[in-house]
Amino acid sequence: LILSLGFNDAINSRKLDEFKKKLSVISSACRENGTVLVVADFIWQEDKEDYSTALADAAAVADGYYIDLRPLANISGTEFLTDHAHPDIFGHRAIARAISYFFSVPFCSEVK
Repeated sequence: LILSLGFNDAINSRKLDEFKKKLSVISSACRENGTVLVVADFIWQEDKEDYSTALADAAAVADGYYIDLRPLANISGTEFLTDHAHPDIFGHRAIARAISYFFSVPFCSEVK
């Protein structure tokens, strides 16, 4: 199970405790059912570290994987995001490359 969530919760200042409870349900179910949990952190705002920590904790509870993609938003010389939240084509490629690298899987990108 690959999760990439939390951005809207963080920027809309939803309660961190509620966010953690929902993550706990997911991570516990993954652990109990033997489902591999991969958590991709797309929370680009630096002042929302508590939400990123909650994502990392959820991956740890499930004995899963946490992939911190936040540094990608700071790639110099690129726009990366089309707005404050959504990656552009270069951003999607960089994310795919980072996830492939994390799992030691060759990356192939073809745009037609």
